[in-house]
Amino acid sequence: MTATTATTAPRPVSVDELRRAWRAVQAGQFRSRPTPHPAGHPSRRSGEPAAGAEWTLASEERVLPVLGSAGWCGATTVALALATAADGRARVVECAPVTATGLAAASTAELGADGHGWTRGSRDAVWLDRVHTHDLPDDLPVPSPVEGPILTVIDLTQPAEQVLAGDTWRRRLLEDAATVVVAGRVSVPGVRRLESCLDLLGADRVVVALLGAPRRRWPRDVTHSLGRLTRSCVDAGRLVDIGEDRALAVHGLTPAPLPAPLIAAATRLLHLTEGTPR
Repeated sequence: MTATTATTAPRPVSVDELRRAWRAVQAGQFRSRPTPHPAGHPSRRSGEPAAGAEWTLASEERVLPVLGSAGWCGATTVALALATAADGRARVVECAPVTATGLAAASTAELGADGHGWTRGSRDAVWLDRVHTHDLPDDLPVPSPVEGPILTVIDLTQPAEQVLAGDTWRRRLLEDAATVVVAGRVSVPGVRRLESCLDLLGADRVVVALLGAPRRRWPRDVTHSLGRLTRSCVDAGRLVDIGEDRALAVHGLTPAPLPAPLIAAATRLLHLTEGTPR
């Protein structure tokens, strides 16, 4: 006799249940079932803080958000340079998914998962915190607790409008931050996108790191494409040139020391965010 396995027919769904589900969707109360993580990859552990949790800063912890006005404009490199140039302890918290991290090869030592949803590496006096799970950016836990004094540089990775659209600690950080560092690129599309970002965030609290040729060598079309808000940053001295480094462009971030001109530019950025331009 051939063995058979009993199966249970799915329960019919009533029209009333469908209506309630649709009302929940319209009210924003519905959330799709998360996709299972591939075998061997960890999901969020129980007890780890979720995206909607409030982030409590340590005593004497200063937080500096960094975001790119467009893709491939060096925001992660700028974030690492800021932490490296800081006077004292610093860390970079990178909010990119594990498949898009720019810090995977930047550590000189890997310290492993920290139990709060992040993987920590070290690079001299700088900690590098990367996402430990495959969760989407909106599901990121709050940064791991630390003891101050420390500078925490948050590499937000997503465009400003996406960060501000979610109900996350990152949105609250971006809304409340006194100063935001925005990375851009010297090109006509780059400065147009930068102008939109300044309009969204409020140009008076933004310090701009612009990747590409120095201002004296900007193409004429780029200069003519500057918007009013970008010009106000230039006039106020809140725009710092970030020269392109050939090795970084080819290899990305590695354990090698960052170029001296990049550290010098990051030092200028830090002074501007502190209100002490040099």
